[in-house]
Amino acid sequence: MILRRADESCKGMIAHRMHSDGGGGKHLFIPLSELDFPEQIEFDPAQRGYVQMNGKAVFKFAVNKFQQVIADTLEDAKMSADDVDHFVCHQANLRILDSARERFGIPQEKLLVNIHKYGNTVAGSVPLVFAELKESGKLKAGDKVMFLAFGAGLTWGSSLWQL
Repeated sequence: MILRRADESCKGMIAHRMHSDGGGGKHLFIPLSELDFPEQIEFDPAQRGYVQMNGKAVFKFAVNKFQQVIADTLEDAKMSADDVDHFVCHQANLRILDSARERFGIPQEKLLVNIHKYGNTVAGSVPLVFAELKESGKLKAGDKVMFLAFGAGLTWGSSLWQL
């Protein structure tokens, strides 16, 4: 997915937030060698090259940080969730998406969910949602779109754009 600079000053990035917390790496990682296993986790050679995740810890992290990054980005933009036309979110877990939708009063039509069709496509989930929105004809010039994602490391971020 590529977003590019526009000549019109009313288009482009409005606000963004990017964060990481290396202390959470022990909850979501892909080990390639014994050294990649955190101290708290026993080395298992059969797990090399496979995603290792503490689901409960990652879920708690994601619910908290997802909501916080939305709030912070909206505050930076001096906007409310009602001002955003589309929330294009990482599709890791429906309960995480639903919790954000409930907290901010986001109607279903503003937060497309496709995890039931593709599962968790990791880094591909945000571009897939955006492509589906574009193909559906729901995106239009002037729309405000907030992109949201979180992942390994642990990392999380948002980017609010006016199309």
